[in-house]
Amino acid sequence: MKVLVWDKPSLLALANELPDDWVNDSTMKCDVMFLWREFDNPDILKKVIIKPAIDDVLYHPGALLWRVDKDKVTRSGLLRIVGSDLYKHMTIRNCNTLRKLAAILR
Repeated sequence: MKVLVWDKPSLLALANELPDDWVNDSTMKCDVMFLWREFDNPDILKKVIIKPAIDDVLYHPGALLWRVDKDKVTRSGLLRIVGSDLYKHMTIRNCNTLRKLAAILR
């Protein structure tokens, strides 16, 4: 079993990168896709399908940050990663989890 381990400064930096208005609630879905080392590269943005009118995606070393309105989730390009090699080399948590972990670490 593979495990991703982040140190405190790196996790806090990632949490700081997450825009304050990106939330996971009844109107919006916001996930953090923690990447395995072999997929951790800014070029990963060229390897996933991002629909600019639907998906907002940011790369941060070690992760992708994704935001989509809930009523547009089924049209998101990022849903196509399910079953891909990339999908097998990441772990996904919602932004609320990242913020809670950062709060604990602070």
